[in-house]
Amino acid sequence: MSQETLITIYYACCHSLMTYGIIFWGNSPYSIHIFSLQKKIIITITNSKNRDSIRNLFKNLNISTFISQYIFLLLFFVITNREQYITNSDIHGRNTRYGSKMHQTISNLPIYQRGFYHVGLKVFNSLPTYIKDIFFNVKEFKHLLKTFLYLNSFYMLEEYFQYNNT
Repeated sequence: MSQETLITIYYACCHSLMTYGIIFWGNSPYSIHIFSLQKKIIITITNSKNRDSIRNLFKNLNISTFISQYIFLLLFFVITNREQYITNSDIHGRNTRYGSKMHQTISNLPIYQRGFYHVGLKVFNSLPTYIKDIFFNVKEFKHLLKTFLYLNSFYMLEEYFQYNNT
């Protein structure tokens, strides 16, 4: 089969199942298995060897990695439900350096810290400012975010946080 047909089959059969409810289970320890399956599928589509750089294959095919798709859908949830979130400037009237960031409540419960609400805030606050500043324009936000995630092909959330904090 041609590569285009295999990509269509990937989106129809694998991608749709992978992204179903991903904001709820994408941060679980079992998500590593899903990502390894996704990498095997990409190797099969491109007819590559196991030792080839898969990160470049994701970029060439314009397919988001599992973590990039998780980040995208998590941020899409945050911006479509922005009335549930408050910024730091809403809490106090002073104009501070972190006033435009979403306010994170402090919790020591690990289940809350791994949950989609808390991780969504953390991911949003770690966005580059040129993307974060246009989150009121959903269409442009989605376009810039997808481009950013395609170009970087993140493998882990920690990699995303390190990229944006440097």
